[in-house]
Amino acid sequence: MNFSVDLQPETKIYQEKLNTLTSTFLSALDDFKKYYVFTFKNPEVDEYQNFFLNSKSQLQNINKEVILVSNDIKKDIEKINFIVNKINIQLGNEKELNGEMLNLFNNLQNSNNGSSLLLEETTNIYNKQYLYNCEIALGIFILFILILISYKTTRV
Repeated sequence: MNFSVDLQPETKIYQEKLNTLTSTFLSALDDFKKYYVFTFKNPEVDEYQNFFLNSKSQLQNINKEVILVSNDIKKDIEKINFIVNKINIQLGNEKELNGEMLNLFNNLQNSNNGSSLLLEETTNIYNKQYLYNCEIALGIFILFILILISYKTTRV
């Protein structure tokens, strides 16, 4: 499985949204403060009350937008966590497979060393047996010659 997560475009989008909301929030907050004071100092002026309600609804809309962006970020974090969990599971499986492969490699390495030792020991045993057989054949030949010589001397 190939899990590729490129976060740069999304983070830039979220950063731009939050920067925009921050700048509009500050100006809306200034308006809200100003019209809050004007409205409660001059409650009879409807224009101040309208501006106050507009700035209040603008702040509420900005707050809603911030919550929506926050929820989008949380959703993306959940997606990334899901992908990371899958990668962790796959990594665990790969580590387990790596351990099995290392054990197999070590066994093969040991088998190779063992077979080399076995071949060397077998060669030594073969050489010893060959020399022993040659000695016996030479002994039999010498014994045969001695028997022939002793047989000839007893006949003459």
